[in-house]
Amino acid sequence: MSTLPNFIYYFKPDKHKISFCLKQPESIVGNLIYNFSQEPNAMKKTKLIVIASGIFVLCLSIFYHPMQMSAAPVAIEQTSGKELFEKNCAKCHGSDGEAKTFRGKFTHARNLTTADFQSNTSDEQIADAIRTGPKAMPSFEKKLSADEINALVQYVRTFKK
Repeated sequence: MSTLPNFIYYFKPDKHKISFCLKQPESIVGNLIYNFSQEPNAMKKTKLIVIASGIFVLCLSIFYHPMQMSAAPVAIEQTSGKELFEKNCAKCHGSDGEAKTFRGKFTHARNLTTADFQSNTSDEQIADAIRTGPKAMPSFEKKLSADEINALVQYVRTFKK
């Protein structure tokens, strides 16, 4: 069984330098305690920030465990047509599709609930309007997938009165 040496190395921080000394183990604790009350406040704050940052980095390195990536493909969650409509269309067309919002009136958004619109507009025309964005309507071709556009078309069809 090994025994501890009578003297060990430690460091003692001073105001402008760090000195390394040999001391007996019993006196290490007394020499390592640093008296912050002798320094100006700015220096105290700086040292406390450096010490806190060091402790934070140490804790991150100890407790951070990266997630394991699975080899199996993850299914992309399907977003419903209602959620897509609320997120992308309701600002102008309104939640009910009647385009009675301030923005809808300002941009002359189409009322999606009228019998004329529902009977005379094909699903392909609605999908094309979503992709290209007629008049003041923005284009969603690069923002939404084909499946999301089809989900929106099906949701617009639910406004039929």
